[in-house]
Amino acid sequence: AAGGSSTMSATMLCHGLALRDGFAVAEAEMSGLLAGRPRPEVALGARLGRGVVRLWSNDLAGAQRDLAAAATMTGERWTFLGEVNVRVYRAEVAYRAGRWSEALDLAESAASLVDDSDESWLLALPHAVAAFVLAGQGRVDLARLHAEAAAAGADASAFVPARLWAAHASLRVAVA
Repeated sequence: AAGGSSTMSATMLCHGLALRDGFAVAEAEMSGLLAGRPRPEVALGARLGRGVVRLWSNDLAGAQRDLAAAATMTGERWTFLGEVNVRVYRAEVAYRAGRWSEALDLAESAASLVDDSDESWLLALPHAVAAFVLAGQGRVDLARLHAEAAAAGADASAFVPARLWAAHASLRVAVA
């Protein structure tokens, strides 16, 4: 029902529903999709999408469950984008829950994956989340380096969400 064999179809559907109709509608749609035992690719995307929506609605326990489940479902079905996203959003859950060492490990591992790829359009999110953690720890110089990498990624992509992540990272560095 989410379309195609892409792991990102259900994720994008979920995010679109969350933005248009609200978190509860998006979560219910993904829960219904998962209850129907979809193909593994669709289940992966639904878990990631629902996990992110739960994070956005501050349901950290629910987000942690979905994103941890998505992380265990990875493999040949997972795209590079999906791998980066699951690590970064798990990092943000850990950050918000006060598990900063875990958050930094996950964010920096995602940033490293992207740094080593030709996918510069993905730089903003992992580097921004790493900057959040480091700024919170008072490690301002390292946080600034990640915020600058996030800004470079945002400039390379010109995507509005990337610019928002980069700006958010710079603001957290400024506050620190």
